[in-house]
Amino acid sequence: MVRLIDRNPNLEPRTSLVARLVVLVVITIAILLIWISNLYLTDRFTQDTRSRADLRVALYIGNIASELQRTSVVPLLLSRDPILISDLNTVNYAATSQRLISIKDEIGAASMRLLDGDGRVVAATDRREIGSRYRNADYFVEALRSRDTVFTASTLDTGALEFNYSRKIANGKEGIGVIVVEVGLTKLERHWANAGEAILVTDSAGKIILTSEPRWRNMSEEDLVDVTDAPGALERALSVTGDWTASPADAIRQGISLLRFEGKIGFQGWRLI
Repeated sequence: MVRLIDRNPNLEPRTSLVARLVVLVVITIAILLIWISNLYLTDRFTQDTRSRADLRVALYIGNIASELQRTSVVPLLLSRDPILISDLNTVNYAATSQRLISIKDEIGAASMRLLDGDGRVVAATDRREIGSRYRNADYFVEALRSRDTVFTASTLDTGALEFNYSRKIANGKEGIGVIVVEVGLTKLERHWANAGEAILVTDSAGKIILTSEPRWRNMSEEDLVDVTDAPGALERALSVTGDWTASPADAIRQGISLLRFEGKIGFQGWRLI
């Protein structure tokens, strides 16, 4: 006796539909897990990067402020030095340069120059400067006009900026010379460049005055958008963040894989970025 099995014609399509739904749900869950994991890891990486960057920004700002503050008191002390006053009065500078060199080595200043009342360098830590005339230099003119120490930034022939504190040396009420002390900020730029950092310092007008990339100097932060060649520091920043597909110029325009940090230095409106 043969038994006939009655098959439901709707069973197989229904089973196939359920299987497809299960596969779709599994794929959706997998995509969600990957997406959520990526968000979590990206956020954690960003927070870690931000924490490390905040520490570096605070360190760099502290270095700049320390260098400025340490150098600012030197002209006041030297302007009251009886030996320098005597040398200017007697026009005897045989041992003056050596004295400045000894003081420079002791306090760690970048350089020192002693100018007479006519703006001529009569003694300097770099003896090649002796005889040079800076009668129209801001650090000489402003120092003679002021009773206090003045800070100036001068553009050199190389395009770099030289930062100086200067103060008038007086004999009674008469100004007989000016002592000029350079602030050693260029050594910080070299340190940033050697460390592979993309750093810039802007003044109150937004002009870049210190930077790890010399080509950025005297530009504004907005001008960097128009940079067509790939700056080395930004290339290194991109390689660190792992985005190998974007050029630094594109990264500036699109904000790809770069985090921007800034802090106020607390000196004449300067900002470190």
